[in-house]
Amino acid sequence: MRVRDICRQAIHVIGPSTTAREAAEIMRDAHVATLLVADELAGEPVLLGVVTDRDLVLKVMAMGASAEAVSVADAMTRDVVICRDDQDIAEAVNIMRSSGVRRLPVLGGAGRPIGLITADDVYAALSAQMRDLGQMTLRERVHELESFE
Repeated sequence: MRVRDICRQAIHVIGPSTTAREAAEIMRDAHVATLLVADELAGEPVLLGVVTDRDLVLKVMAMGASAEAVSVADAMTRDVVICRDDQDIAEAVNIMRSSGVRRLPVLGGAGRPIGLITADDVYAALSAQMRDLGQMTLRERVHELESFE
């Protein structure tokens, strides 16, 4: 299974000059915890960083800074760990584990941000596969028992 098969493609991209307050409002309204921060370069978005609800709490609110005066460029994580849409989800899990992150921006073939994959997305996909495997095993057992009748 590829990352593109399970990643969330409804991503929210903001510019680096967006205020922390505006970012928090977008997160609240969209019910998301992560926003990608990008800038345009030759008409294409270039990923600059990621800002999470936790970044806003620890780097803005807990420091007593004004959410209206701080831009996401000052609160975002700049060294973004990413994955590509054509990678296997096992590779994405390894990236998450080795980097200590639960969310990865997903880049498409052109290096453009196209989605976000989270640990929860992986859990859901693997749980569905395990459920399907369990149902298949159950059907085989029933079929086997019926053949003895």
